[in-house]
Amino acid sequence: MKKALVLIISLLVVAGCDSKKKDAEPKADTETQTARQEVKEEPKNVLIGSDIATLGKSDIESLATGKDNDKFKAYVLHQALVRGVPPRGESNPVGPLKVDAGEGKTRDINKGVLVGVGRMRGVLLTLSENVTPMPEACDNECKNAQLNTIFSAVLGKPVYGADGVTNPEGVQALVEFFKLGDAKVLGLDEATLYQVFRPTILEYAQIKAAINKVGKEDLLNQYKEALKENPAPESGPNTELMKFYQRFPNMNGIPAEAGLQPGQRVWVATGFWMRRMNDGTADMLEKELFRLVEAQDKEAFKALSK
Repeated sequence: MKKALVLIISLLVVAGCDSKKKDAEPKADTETQTARQEVKEEPKNVLIGSDIATLGKSDIESLATGKDNDKFKAYVLHQALVRGVPPRGESNPVGPLKVDAGEGKTRDINKGVLVGVGRMRGVLLTLSENVTPMPEACDNECKNAQLNTIFSAVLGKPVYGADGVTNPEGVQALVEFFKLGDAKVLGLDEATLYQVFRPTILEYAQIKAAINKVGKEDLLNQYKEALKENPAPESGPNTELMKFYQRFPNMNGIPAEAGLQPGQRVWVATGFWMRRMNDGTADMLEKELFRLVEAQDKEAFKALSK
């Protein structure tokens, strides 16, 4: 397991020395008192992402064309940090980190961040418009095609098929693209980034483990039936299917099995896994996700495996 980035807090101890000379006694007393005082340096916030936060318009436009994939990776992760929300409860051992949000603003990420799939999809859609303007009326099929302009440029293959279903080869390429290995992004290594995104990673891992325990086949059959009963409308969101997504986890005891509170984040993540199970990419994504947790967070992995 790669070691996490550690911010070391130094303890400065000023040591005195005794002297047998009487005229040195007052000095010795003062130095001894000083030696007994432990001087602790306050941890300083480490500001990350300033080079990305200050990118110009032309630089951002080039990110969507595959000309600088390292900077594209940094941009996506930077946006995830800026747009994520801090989790409730105990903080993660991340360290005193701040992310440069641009325009003189910063965000603390000491507790890590929770990031929704929808927000990141929005980031990429906005980025894609620098290359291909998006029509005002753009449904999911249109948006998938829009996103494919970026994926094809950066990954060399699309992530979405013509029918709107994800392309397994494209998804695998996306996973491989964001594996860091020994590299760093925004000055952070994989272990530190894991801690920053740990709330999100564990949330999706816990829900997938709960789905496995509740029964994948039965849940997938329920999902497929809901798709038949609630076909996509000609325009606008599929509100009826949305209602199913909201009911589905509680109906099947998924939040309780995952050890999470029912709510929007649970049904959004559950819906993500049901779509991946339906298009055949869930097993691959689960393998990669659980591999990451096992490598970086052994106690959490043990809990997932119970």
